[in-house]
Amino acid sequence: MQADLTPEQRAAVTHPAGPAVVLAGAGAGKTRVLCRRLAWLVGGGAAPSEVLALTFTREAAIELRARAEDLLGSSHETLRVTTFHAYAQEITRVHGVERGLLPAVSVARQEDRALTLLDRLGELDLRLHDLRGDRARLVEDLLARIDACRDQLVSAADYRRWAEAAVASAGSASAAHRARRELEFARVFELHDRWLDEDGREDFGLSIVRALALLREHPDRREAVQAGARHVLVDEFQDTNHAQAELLAVVAGAAESLMVVGDDDQGIYRFRGASSKNIADFRRRHPGAADLRLEVNHRSTQSILDAAAAVVEPIPDRAPKRSRALPSAAGPPPRFWRAPDPEGQARAVVDRIVELAAEGVPLEEQAVLMRAVRLEARPIVEALERAGVPHQVRGGIGLFERREVRTAVAWLRAACDPAAVQEHLRIGADGRYGLAWEEVADAVTSAAARDGAVTGALSRAARDGGAADLAAALDEVGRAAAELGPADALRAAIDRSGLRAAAVAAGGAEGAARLAGLAALERLGREIAERDPGLDAAGLAATLGGLAEIGYRGEGVAPRERIGVQVMTVHQAKGLEFDAVFVVGMTRATLPGSDRGRVDIPDALLPEALPRGRDAHVAEARRLVYVAMTRARRHLVLCTHAVNAAGVAQAPSPFFEEALAAVGGAVEEVGEAPERAVLAAVGERREAFERASVRAARAAAAGDPDEAERLAEAQAAAADLVAARAAALRPPQPAPPVPAPPRPARPGLELSPSAVELYRGCPLRYRYAMVDRVPAPPSVARAIGVAAHAALEAHYRPGGTGGDGEALVRRFAVELRREGVAATAEGRQALARARERFPEYHERTLRSRTRPVAVERPFTLTVGPHRVHGRVDRIDAHPAGGHQLIDYKTGRPPAAGSRGDDDDLVLRLYLLGAREAWGIEPRGATLVHVLDGDTRGVHPDAGDDAACVEAVREAADGIAAARFEPRTSWACRTCDFAAICPAQDR
Repeated sequence: MQADLTPEQRAAVTHPAGPAVVLAGAGAGKTRVLCRRLAWLVGGGAAPSEVLALTFTREAAIELRARAEDLLGSSHETLRVTTFHAYAQEITRVHGVERGLLPAVSVARQEDRALTLLDRLGELDLRLHDLRGDRARLVEDLLARIDACRDQLVSAADYRRWAEAAVASAGSASAAHRARRELEFARVFELHDRWLDEDGREDFGLSIVRALALLREHPDRREAVQAGARHVLVDEFQDTNHAQAELLAVVAGAAESLMVVGDDDQGIYRFRGASSKNIADFRRRHPGAADLRLEVNHRSTQSILDAAAAVVEPIPDRAPKRSRALPSAAGPPPRFWRAPDPEGQARAVVDRIVELAAEGVPLEEQAVLMRAVRLEARPIVEALERAGVPHQVRGGIGLFERREVRTAVAWLRAACDPAAVQEHLRIGADGRYGLAWEEVADAVTSAAARDGAVTGALSRAARDGGAADLAAALDEVGRAAAELGPADALRAAIDRSGLRAAAVAAGGAEGAARLAGLAALERLGREIAERDPGLDAAGLAATLGGLAEIGYRGEGVAPRERIGVQVMTVHQAKGLEFDAVFVVGMTRATLPGSDRGRVDIPDALLPEALPRGRDAHVAEARRLVYVAMTRARRHLVLCTHAVNAAGVAQAPSPFFEEALAAVGGAVEEVGEAPERAVLAAVGERREAFERASVRAARAAAAGDPDEAERLAEAQAAAADLVAARAAALRPPQPAPPVPAPPRPARPGLELSPSAVELYRGCPLRYRYAMVDRVPAPPSVARAIGVAAHAALEAHYRPGGTGGDGEALVRRFAVELRREGVAATAEGRQALARARERFPEYHERTLRSRTRPVAVERPFTLTVGPHRVHGRVDRIDAHPAGGHQLIDYKTGRPPAAGSRGDDDDLVLRLYLLGAREAWGIEPRGATLVHVLDGDTRGVHPDAGDDAACVEAVREAADGIAAARFEPRTSWACRTCDFAAICPAQDR
C-alpha cells in the first residue's frame, strides 16, 4: 500500500495523530495520499463509521471512495466520503429532523430560486436595483449575494440591522443612497428566505447554516456527531468558505486526527466566498499542527513548472514552495505564440493539434483552455470543425445554449403557439431542409404582419421548397402538443423533428454531445411535468423558456468520457491533466481583465477579513493561469493575439510575459490568415457535403428509390471538399504587384443613426431587424423609452403648455399608462426614478438659461452615395449664441470609465446633420440619461467628424455588400433575436 509512495507522501499517509496541514502542489499526488490515508486508517483499526472525508465536489467524493475501497479490497458502506453540503444535510436529517428538533425541508435548486424571484419581481418593489437591461442577470446577482452571505454566516436579519444603522448614520447624500440600496437588498434577502420557508425548502448554503446552528445549540447532538468523526480528512481546503470552516471546527473538535490538504496556488473560487487565506487560518486555529509538504510533481516537466511558478510568485502572502519534476520527466519547453487575431490563434492551435496527433499524442490528451468559453470558444470550434478534428466543448455552456436543445425547445414552442415568429424561423432555417433563408423569412414575417399566425406560412414555404417532411413534422408535433402530456409532447418534438436521428447520424464526439443534450432536456422536461401534474405542453414550453432566460446550466449534458480534443474553461479543467495544453486568449484585457466584483458583502458584516479590490482580483487571475499551465504533462503553449474580434489592439497578458521571461523563451508569430476566398470556399464545400451526406443517409435509411443518386451527390460533394482543402494547402504562387482596384460602387442606402449604431454593434442583429423585419418580442424597456420621449416632447415643445418638473412627472405617468407598462416592476421603478430626476433636470435646464426652439426635428445627412435620416429630440438656443442639440436616453448610462463610443457616434451624426440640413453651427450635442441625471456631450471636432463619416461609410458598405456576420458579446444575453441567432448555438 505504501511501496510506490515518495517519502513525503508516505509521511502524510502515516501521520499518527493530531491536526496536520498538507500543502500539495499541482500534480504532487494529493488524491493518492488521501486514498492511501483512508485505507491506512481503516487498515490500522479505525472503524469505517468513524472516518469522515470531505471533498469539494460530488465527483471527487465518488472517486475518492472508489479508490480507497479498491485498496481495502472490500466495500465499506459506513465509510463517509462526501461533500460539505451533503454532510450538513445528513446532520440536520439524522440529528435534527428525526429527533423533532428541526422541520423537514427539501433543497431548492438554483433554477427554482431564480424563477421564483423572476416571477415575483413585482413583489420585491425594487427602486435602487436597476431593472433595465438583463433582468435575469439582476436575479443572478441577488442570489449570488445571498449565497455569499450564507458562506459568511450572515443572516437576513443581520443584514437588515446593519443596513438600517447605515441609513441612520449616513453623512452624505451618496452614502445615504448606498445605504438605502443595501437596505433594499436586505428586504430581498428576507423575502427570499420567507418564500423558501413557506414552500418547505432551503438553499444549499442554508444547509450548512442549519447544521452548524443545530450543533452549537444542542451539545448532545454535537457530541454524537463528533463521535462519528474521530478521523477527519478535507480535500481542496483552500476552496472552503467561512461557513464550511466553522462547521469543520465543530465537527472535528474532538477528532484524534484532522488532516486538511490543499494548495493556495490553486485557490480559484473567490467568487464562491473562498480565499487562499484558509490555510493560514487553519494554522492559527491549530498552532501545533504538523506542516507536511508534497513538492515532487508527478505530472509536468520542470520547464512547465518554472514558467507556472513565475506567474504565482508575486502573490502577496503566498505560501512559498518549490515544485520539482521527476527526473524522468522530459519534454520541450513551453512555447509562446502571438497571433494576429482570434481566428489566426485558432488556426495555429488546430494546426499544432493535428501535428501532435501525427506525432502520436492522442486527441483526447489535448486541451484548449480559456477563461470564458461563451466568448472565446467559437473561433477554436470553427477551426476544429473545418479541419474535421473530433472535439468536445465543456464548461461555460448551459443546457439552453446548446444548438440541439434550443432547436427542440423552438419546436415545442412553435407547436403550442402558431404566432411564435422566431421559433418558426429557427425551424425553417435548419440546414437539413435546404430552404432558402430569404424565402422562409419573407413568408413567416409577412404572415405575422397580416394575421399573426405563421405555422401555415412555414408549412406552405416548406412544401413549395421541396421540404414536405418539414410540413408533415410541423403537423405531427402540433397534434402531439394538443393531445399528449407535456413530457410526451417534448419527446415527440425531439423525435419527429429528426433532431435525435441527426445527432446519431453526426456520429463521433459531436453526435454523442448532441444526444446527451437532448437526453438532458428530456429528463428536465419529465422532472418539471412530475412536479406540476396540471402542466400542459404550453406550460412546459413557457417553463423551459424561463429556464433559458435565467441561463439554467443543467447537469449531465456532456458525456463523461473524453472524445477528441477538449475545449473548456480553466475552472472546468481543474483536477484534470493532458499531454498537451493550449492556453488561449492571454491578453491583458482578459487575464487579469477587469474585476466585476458583484457579490461583495460590507466589511462590517464579515466575520473574517476577505481580500478585496484589484490586487485580490489579479491574485486570483494569477492562480487561474497557474492552474491552466499545470494541467500540461509535456506540451504547453501560451497564446496571445494582437487585436480582438472587433479589431481593437490588445496587449499581451503580464502573466504571458512573466512566464516567457522565466524560461527564456521567444515569442513566435503564428496564425497568418490564408486567402479569404479559399477559406470561404472550404466552408461552403463543407456545408454542401454535410447537406448531401445527410440527404444520402436519410434516403438509405428510408429505402428511397433515389438512394443511388443521393449517394452519388454525396460522393461528388466529398470530392469538391477535398479539392477545396487541397487548394487551401497548396503554397501560393508569387504574383507581380498590381495597383489596388478602386472600391466597387455600392448602391446608396437610406439609413438612420440608430441603424448605423445597430450594425456596428452586431451586423446579424441589423439583418434580422432591418432586412428580414423579424418582429421583436414585446419590450417593457422600449415602452418606457417611448413614454419618456413623448412626455419630454410635450413638455418642452415651443408654444406648448410647459409646466414645472412635477408636471413633467405627471406627463410621464400618463404615457406609461398609455403604453401599458405602468403596473410592471420596471414601469414602477422608472416612475420612481422620474419623480427624483425629472424635477432636478427641469431646474438645471432653467438655470442654464437655454431655450428650447424645436423638438423632434428631422434632418438628412449625405455620406457618399448614402443618406442618413435622423431626428433630434430637442434643439436649444444658447444664451451666448448658437444652438445645443439634446438627445434623450432612458437606458442605463455607461459604466464609469466607459467611453460610450456608439453614443458619441450618434451625437456627432446629429452635429453633422444639423450643419448640413439646417445650416447652423451647433455648439455641441448632449446625451441626457433622463432617469439617472447623467449627461455626456461632444463638441464639433474635425478629426472626430471625419472618423464618424468613415464609420458610417464602412457600415453602409457592409450592409450593401450583405456582410451580416454575428458579433458576440455579453450583450447577446438580452438580444431580441437570441432565439434564432446561430452565434448563440453551442
